[in-house]
Amino acid sequence: MKHAAKTHQEVYGKTAHPKTKTIKWLAIGAVTIIALLVIGGYFFLRSKDRLPLYSDLLHDMMRHASFGVASFQVYLAESRYEQLFGGPSRFQVNSNLDESIVEELRNKKTLLDEEVVDEFQKWIASDMTAGFKEVPVREANLIRKNAPSITDMIRDISYSRQQLQPPNEIPDSGFISGCVARIGVNNKNEQVLLVGPIVSSTMYNTLRLNETERAELVVKEQVLKSLRALYDCAESIGVKHVGIVFGYISKDFLNEELTNFEALGFITAIEDCQQFLEHDIPQEELFRRAELFLFDREFNIKRIELTF
Repeated sequence: MKHAAKTHQEVYGKTAHPKTKTIKWLAIGAVTIIALLVIGGYFFLRSKDRLPLYSDLLHDMMRHASFGVASFQVYLAESRYEQLFGGPSRFQVNSNLDESIVEELRNKKTLLDEEVVDEFQKWIASDMTAGFKEVPVREANLIRKNAPSITDMIRDISYSRQQLQPPNEIPDSGFISGCVARIGVNNKNEQVLLVGPIVSSTMYNTLRLNETERAELVVKEQVLKSLRALYDCAESIGVKHVGIVFGYISKDFLNEELTNFEALGFITAIEDCQQFLEHDIPQEELFRRAELFLFDREFNIKRIELTF
C-alpha cells in the first residue's frame, strides 16, 4: 500500500494532471493571442499616425500621372471636336489603351485653377482617400492645417490656363485630381511636400529625342515655372523638401499607333530651390542636387540624371 501510495504521489503530486496541463496551454495560447492583437493594434494605430515614405507617394503619383495623360488626351480630343462640329465625337482611343477604360477616360478632364481648388477643398473635407488608400491621420491633419498655403500654390502655379488664353480656350495642361498635395518623409525623417499630378497635352517626339532628352525638355518647359510657387508653399508649411509630378505624351510621329505616356518626378531641398530663385546657383547645379525620377514607356520607375 505504501508503494502504491508513493506511486500515486509521483503521478498526481509531482506531475500535473492531463486536464490541468491542457488548460494551462490553452491559457498560455489565449494570452499570447491577446498580446499579439494588442501589439498589432498598437502598431496599426501608430502606422495611421505616421507620415508615409515620400518614395511610396511619388511612385503612386507618377503612375496616376501616366494614366491621367491618357485621360487628358481623350478629353482634349472630345472637347476640340465639340468646338469644331458642335457635338460629341466618336474619338477612338489609341489601340495601346485598354478599351474597358475608355468610358472612364471620357468622363475625366483636366481641372482648371478654381475647379482644382474646389476639388481640393472637398477632398480635405472628406475622409481624404487618395486612389484606394486612406491618407494617414497625421498627414491628413498636416494638409488640412496648411490648406490655405496649398490653395495659394495651386492658383500660383496656374498651369491650367495661360494668362492670355480666352476663357473658353481648352487648357494645354492642368491638375487631374483634387488631392494635389501629399506629405511624406525621407530616410532622415524630414518632411517632403509632393504636388501633382499635373499633365500636359504637349507631345514629345520619340524619333528626335530619347527619354532623357524628353525629360530635360519637361524640366525646362514645365518644372521651372512652378519653382516659386512650390518654394513659397513649402516654406510656409515648414517642410525641408518639395517636389512635383508631371505627366506628358511621347509619340512616334511616323506611327500613329505608338503613343505612350511618361511621367517625371522632381524633388529638391527648399534651400537649393531658394538659392536658385535668388540666382546664387545656376539651373545645372540645382538639377545636379535634385532627385529626378522617370516613369517610362515600359511602366518602370527609375532615377535619372540630366545634363544640360
